[in-house]
Amino acid sequence: MAVPNSICLLAWVLALTSTLGYGDYLITTPRMWPLEAPAQVCVLVSDPNAPEGSLTFRMSADIYEFNERKENVTIIPSTVLQVPAGKSEDCYEVPVPKTKNHYGDLHVIGTVGGAKINRTLSMSLKSSNQITFVQSDKYLYKPGQNVKFRILTVVRAELNVSTEQYPEIWVTTPSKTRIAQWKNVDNTAGLVHLDFDLADEPEKGHYLIHVKAPGDDIYTRQFKVDEFVLPRFEVKLKTPSYILPTDEKFTLTVCANYTFGQPVRGNLSLVVSNGERKKCRVVVTKNVTISGCEDVELTTAQMRVIDCNVYNLHAVATVREEGTDVEAKHLRRLDITRRFVTFKTLYEDRYMKPNLPSTMKVSG
Repeated sequence: MAVPNSICLLAWVLALTSTLGYGDYLITTPRMWPLEAPAQVCVLVSDPNAPEGSLTFRMSADIYEFNERKENVTIIPSTVLQVPAGKSEDCYEVPVPKTKNHYGDLHVIGTVGGAKINRTLSMSLKSSNQITFVQSDKYLYKPGQNVKFRILTVVRAELNVSTEQYPEIWVTTPSKTRIAQWKNVDNTAGLVHLDFDLADEPEKGHYLIHVKAPGDDIYTRQFKVDEFVLPRFEVKLKTPSYILPTDEKFTLTVCANYTFGQPVRGNLSLVVSNGERKKCRVVVTKNVTISGCEDVELTTAQMRVIDCNVYNLHAVATVREEGTDVEAKHLRRLDITRRFVTFKTLYEDRYMKPNLPSTMKVSG
C-alpha cells in the first residue's frame, strides 16, 4: 500500500498515529470488515532506526438482552502481527469469521517503532460481500419453448468469481408451483448454464428463477410466459423536421403497411395535442379511412401556436385493420422553432483592432 494513498484515504479508514522519540508510525484498516474473509491492516514505520515490534489484534462484542448487557463474546481471537525493525511499509491479513454481530470492538495492543499502543476501536462488520447475477436468454417465452439461463457469483471487493457450488436452484410459476429444481449444483467453472422446457399448455404470467447462493442469500430472476405473434403490420407517422409559428398549415403523413409491403386498409385515428394546460390546451382528433398512406392537414391557428407560445406538438397515429380490428400505433413529437434563420461562422479574422476593417464569412 503506497503511503500517499493511505494518507488520502484517512477519511475512509481508522488510523492510529503517533510521533515519539523513536519516530513516526501509521496503522490503517478499513472501517468495515467483511465476514468470512480476511481484513487488511497496513503498518507504516518511517524511522529507519525503529526497533522490532509486534501488534496483537482481538475483536469482541457486547451482547444485549432487553437493553441490558448480557455477556461479552470474542469474535476474533488474539492475532499477532510481527513488525520488522527499521523503516517498513507492510500490509497484513486478519481472518474474520462468520458472526451474527454487525459491530465489534477491535483491541490493538503492542509496540510499533518503539512506541506502546493500547487502543480500542469500534468496527462495522459486513454480513455479506458477494452478489449473484442471474440472466435468462430472453424475457418473453411461448409455451413449449426452452428456457436457458446462467448464474455468476462475484465475491469481495476484488471482484473474484466464486467457484462454490449452489445449494439449490428452482423455478416457480405465477401460482408458486415448482416446475424445475436442481440440488448442489457444481460451479467449478465459475459460470453455471442451465435450461428446461416449458409445457405445451403452461400457466401464463410471470415466472421466477430462484438461486440460493453459497452464503444462503436467495436471488431471483423474472421471465414471462405468454402467447404472442409477430406484428402483421406497422404504422409510421411522418412529420416535418420543424415548423415555424408563421406557417399557416402543416401536414402529417401516416403510412400503414404489412410486413410484406402491401398497404393496410382500415381506420386511422390521429390525435394531436399542444401539451399546454387549462385554457391553452388543445387536442385535435382526426378520424379518416386509410389505405396505405394518408395525409392530414392541420393549421397553427388550430393548435394555438402563436397566442399560447407553443414550442412542440405531440401526435399519436392509431390504425385499426379492417376486418380484424387489430391495432398498431406510432408516436411523434413535432418541434416549433422561433429562430427563423441560423447563422454559422465559416471564417473570421484571427485578430481584430478597433476602427480597422475585419473579414467574416457566414452561412445561413
